Order: sequence, then C-alpha cells, then structure tokens
Amino acid sequence: MLENIKQKFAAFKRHSYTPQEKADIAAAIILVGFVIAVFSHYILGFYFNLKYPFNTFLFFPDDKFTDFFALIKSNSLTSAYYPLLNVLILAFGCIHSQWISLFIFVSIFVIYFVWYVFYHLKQTKTFSFINFFVLTFLTFPFLLIIDRSNFETFVFIFLSLFVLFFTKKNYKLAIIFLAVATSMKLYPIVFIVMFLAIKKYREAALTLITSLVLTVTSLVIYPTPTSETLKIMINNQKYFTKAYAIGEKGVTVGLDMSNSLYNFIRYSTINLLHVPLNLEKFMYVYTIVVFLIFFLLSAYIILYEKKIWKQTLILVIVINLFPHISIDYKLIYFFIPLFLFFGDKEKNKYDLMYIVLLSLILIPKAFHILYYYDGILIDPMIMMILLGLVLLEGKNNIHKLKTRVIK
Repeated sequence: MLENIKQKFAAFKRHSYTPQEKADIAAAIILVGFVIAVFSHYILGFYFNLKYPFNTFLFFPDDKFTDFFALIKSNSLTSAYYPLLNVLILAFGCIHSQWISLFIFVSIFVIYFVWYVFYHLKQTKTFSFINFFVLTFLTFPFLLIIDRSNFETFVFIFLSLFVLFFTKKNYKLAIIFLAVATSMKLYPIVFIVMFLAIKKYREAALTLITSLVLTVTSLVIYPTPTSETLKIMINNQKYFTKAYAIGEKGVTVGLDMSNSLYNFIRYSTINLLHVPLNLEKFMYVYTIVVFLIFFLLSAYIILYEKKIWKQTLILVIVINLFPHISIDYKLIYFFIPLFLFFGDKEKNKYDLMYIVLLSLILIPKAFHILYYYDGILIDPMIMMILLGLVLLEGKNNIHKLKTRVIK
C-alpha cells in the first residue's frame, strides 16, 4: 500500500500525463471540491442555523428555476436575448403547464449533457463510472444552470456541437450549429476565428450569412410586429446593461455569482480598495480595451496556435472573462476545451497545471472570506492564469521554431 501511495505522488512529478490520468486527477479534484462545499454549507446551515448565502453555494433557495419561469410567463418580452432564442422561449411558454414545460426544458439539457460527457470520455478512452458521474453531475456550473434553469443551456448545446463537428472536419454541420448559437446570443460568433485559423473563409462567411437569415426569420415569425420586437429587444438589452453592469443590481441580485473581468475589477476597486469608480466611463474604456485584446488573441490563434483544444480554451475564456456580465453557469463552456485536452496525447510539461486549473474552475467557491461568493475574484484569476499559460507556451514554441529556422 505504501508503495502504491509513493507511485501516486511520483506521478505528480512527471511532466506529462496520459488521457486517463488527466481525467482521473480532474475528477478527483472536482469530487473533493464538491464534498467540501456540501459539508461546509450543511454545517453552517444545520448546526449554526445560518441562512442564505451560508447554507448553499447555489442561488436563493426560494428563487429556484426563476430564469425559466420569468421568461416564459412574459412570453420573452423581458428577455435580453437575440431573436431565435426568444422564439424558443415563446415555444416553451405555449405549453399549458409551466412545470411540464420546465421538465421538458431540463430533460433536454440533462439528456444531452449526459450523452456529451459519456461520448467524450469514451472517445478519449478515459471512461470510468466515477469519472462519468463526477464530471456529469457534481460540477458547479452544471448544478447552477439547472438551479437557475437558464436558456444558456441551448447556447451551450449548439456551441459544443459546433466544436464537435469542427474537430471531425464536418464543416457543413459546424456552420449550422455555430450560426444557431450566434442567433441565440451574439458572443459565440468569436468562434468563427477557428474557421479563419484554417483558412476556411467561405465557411466563415456562410456562418455569418446563416446566422443573419436565422435572425431575420425569427423576427418575422415572432407574434409582434418586427419593428416593435426589435425595439423591445434593444430596450431590454439597454436596461440589462444599465441595471447590472452600471447600477446596483450587479452586486445585489445574483450577479455576484459572476466570473467577468469587469466585475472583478469593479468589486476589487469599489468594495475591497474602497476607491470610487465612475462606472459609465470605466465601462466605455473597458469595452475598448477588451475588444483590442480579443483582436490580438484572434491574431495569435490565426497565426500561431494550431492545437484546437487551446484555441477553444482561449475563446471560452474570452466569452466568460470579457463581457460586462458573465454569470457562473457560463463556466459550463470549459467542458469543451477540457475534453479536448483529455484527448491530447502530446507530452507537455504544463499538463498538471492545466488539469488543476481547469478542474478548479468547475468547483463551488463560496468560501465567505472576501465575499459571500469568492468565485467573483477567484474564477477571473484562474482564467487569466490559464490564458497566460497558453500564451507563454506559445511564445516558447514560436522561439523554438525560429531557432530551428535560423539553424
């Protein structure tokens, strides 16, 4: 037994890991994180009689499934989503019973996610019952997205299918799935960079055209007149930005479960350092800066980064870290690069760092140290470290390539 323990510790000193070892370590970290979170919140709630937020790492217990119910009751008229997703919300609202509607909604996502995890563990030959169970049911973003029953589930489904078929070089289906995801929320359009990186300019153009067609079609078939629908959508988006990115709701109504760089800077500056910040001016400057950074990251992907799992990791960080508002259920997108990373058999001295960081981003972080949900500070830092690690590795590889060319 002692020899077995020694072997386990010796494995951590290695520079690279097999796909099975990557999956085993990730599942172990997530399981430990989940168990610690559950027991700590149980003790605080049951033995110390502390109420929310000390008795759960999820949202208000009395507010369960509200993201879903609020939208279907309003027929998507309060939605800040794009037209195609609003049509989908309207369809769920047409079901007579809201609980049957919720059951169908949750079932679609859970069935897809179970298949998605099972498929990738089988494909990467990393399947075990423990890995499957932990990675499917015990991660924070999975539990939170069901707890909120947010329509982000459908964006994840289509974006993950895009990456799946992109890796299989089935670009026709990849175009469709990326276009659908983009027609639901705009930010998946950043993944068009993956087409540009392999010089698939026609596919990139077709994605934009298909997305435009889906958006216009959704506007036309929506019950209200097109001009009125557009006006409502734009007003909702303006209100959402003003209320949550600039106004007080961003730190009082759940957006403290945020992983955006904007909220990281905002909270650190105002709440921790007690330095006043003009949020309107800051948001303007912040938007320009992150667009510039995204442009530079896109150039890096197109010119240098050839590994698909690293391309998707950079882009998943972009869609989580850069928006003004980014709720923690969006961390579920990290499953996309995680499974691609499991399947990467190339030796890499940074493997352990990638495994640990990608696993930590999927566990609850309601430690109540600096804030009631410390993920608002921890998750952006993890993403920035991950991004820095990818770029550092890329810089070293570029230097080695240039050295070989000179020789």
